[in-house]
This record gives sequence, structure tokens and C-alpha cells, in this order.
Amino acid sequence: MQIIKIILAIILFVALQGLLSNYIEEFKRLDLPLILIVYLSLKRNPMQGTLVGATTGYLYDLIAGVGLLGASSFTKTIIGFTTATINVRFAIDNKLTRLIVMVIASIVNVMLFIGLHYVFNSLPEGLNLREIIKLTVWQAAGNLIISFLLFPVFDKIFAHNPYSVSTGAGNW
Repeated sequence: MQIIKIILAIILFVALQGLLSNYIEEFKRLDLPLILIVYLSLKRNPMQGTLVGATTGYLYDLIAGVGLLGASSFTKTIIGFTTATINVRFAIDNKLTRLIVMVIASIVNVMLFIGLHYVFNSLPEGLNLREIIKLTVWQAAGNLIISFLLFPVFDKIFAHNPYSVSTGAGNW
């Protein structure tokens, strides 16, 4: 059941990001799929973080039609794996640290994404340091606010049911 919730959430968040950013200018500054990735990566499962990051990023690349196909997938895979791995070692999944992790993940996401475009010489015209900083700050702030609102909802949706029978296999 949990995997179905995850798949539906990935589809919903990628579709919402693609749809809303076309009609509402402020949604271009948010990264709804990244919020989902960070939340699910904080479930202490590096494989889940990696797969959710890769899948979500690639779907977003396909929907958004970015110039560098796979850039979002690469950055979100790294963020998902790294967040989950760090959480396994240091237990960073309390309410305050989840928000701090969201801000750090937002900053890293923008930096990796821009860095990949720079390496492959596909940066948009007119993108300068001031615009990069502005984009980073807006995305980190927006993702923080939305995370503050969505993480409690996710806690209810993705709550672990202690009464369910589990074999341990397939419980991402």
C-alpha cells in the first residue's frame, strides 16, 4: 500500500508542478517534487530516497521539457540518496531539522542544476550571479513555507501502520 501512495504522490506532485508553473508565475520559484523527495528521503531508506529522486526528477524533465534532459533527475537522485543516508547515520528527521534539511536541499538543488548546465554549456542567456542568488533564495524560502504546511499532511498520509503485517520485503 505504501508504494502505491508514493507512486501516486510522485505523479501528483510532478503534474502539479508542471501545471501550476504554467499558469501561476510564483510556482516557477517552488519545487514541489523536491519537497516530496526530501520528505520521503527522511524515512531512513537510501534506496527509497534514490529511486524517488530519480523517478521524480526524470518525470519532471520530461514534462517540463528542460534543455538538459536528466539534469533534474541527476540532482534529485543525489539529494534523495544523500538525505536518506545522512538521516540513517544522524537521525535528522525531527520537525525543525526537516525544515532545515529542506532549505539546504533547495540550495543544493539549484546549485547542482546550474552547475550541470554550466558544465554542458547550456545556461540560459542572461543568467548571472545575481539571478542565480535570487532564484536560490526564492526557491529555498518558498519550499520552506510549503514544506511547513505539507510535512504534517505527509505525516498522516505516509504514517506507518504498526498493526499491518509486514514481511520486510518491498517496504520501501
